[in-house]
Parts: sequence; structure tokens; C-alpha cells
Amino acid sequence: KAVTTDCGFSILPNASFADCKAADIICVPGGHGVRQAVADAELVDFVRRQGAQAKWITSVCTGAFLLAASGLLDGRAATTHWFYAPKLQAMYPALRVDGDRIFTRDGGVWTSAGMSAGIDMTLALVEEDLGKEIAQFVRCAVKIVISACLISRAEG
Repeated sequence: KAVTTDCGFSILPNASFADCKAADIICVPGGHGVRQAVADAELVDFVRRQGAQAKWITSVCTGAFLLAASGLLDGRAATTHWFYAPKLQAMYPALRVDGDRIFTRDGGVWTSAGMSAGIDMTLALVEEDLGKEIAQFVRCAVKIVISACLISRAEG
């Protein structure tokens, strides 16, 4: 079934949890739906199973709560938005939460503090995975997109 985002567009999955192939990279976004996601046992189990096979596991902002609920952050260093860091640590004492970091990498698990920190984390992951040249190209593309968005907003 389609999932509507906070921005109003829909994402239509082309596989069920049962039919989904192993992911190379998992990216768990944060946002308003995280509490519901953490309470969804089927989703938590899916993230756990996918994470066990993925090369990279990532989260942006409060997406770390879903990774923590799945057990994928147990014993690892992690971060989230500074406001939520104490709550993440209290709810999941098996983690080492540092709310002062922009992003944290612990082996193949990357967590970021917020949306713009998620961009920094992603660029670092691209450099790690694909090399500096491709990361520089992506960095340039991101700047162009952000500039275009700012100009578009300014023009109304």
C-alpha cells in the first residue's frame, strides 16, 4: 500500500516485507512517524532482518529509534538530534549515545543528528563506498539542488 510522506507525496512499494530482496544499504529516516514505526513489530523485525545482511545501515535524526528498537545499535556508538539524544539513551541503555556529534560511524552502522547532518553523513558514506571523486561529484550536485530550491523559494 502507498505511504504518504509529511511533504505530501506518496511512495508505492513494489514488494512486501516477505518478498523484499536483501538491501545493500538501509536508510531509516526520522520524523513524525517514528513512534508508530517503533511500535510496529512487523516493521521492526523487517529492519532487523535486512540489517543483518546489509553492507551499510544508516539513520537520519530520530530514525535511530527504529534501529535501536531492532537491536541493530546494541553495543554501538550512535547519535540522533541533540534534543532526542537523552531519550534515546534512556530507552536503549545498550547504546552509547552522543548527542553532540553530527554523525557517528560504528563499523557499518552510520547515524546522523538531523536532516542537514544526514547530508554530511551520506556524503561521507559515498566517499567511503565509492571513492573521493564520486563523492565530490555528488557534493557538487547537492549544492546545485539546494541552490535551486533556495532560489525557487525566494521567487515564491
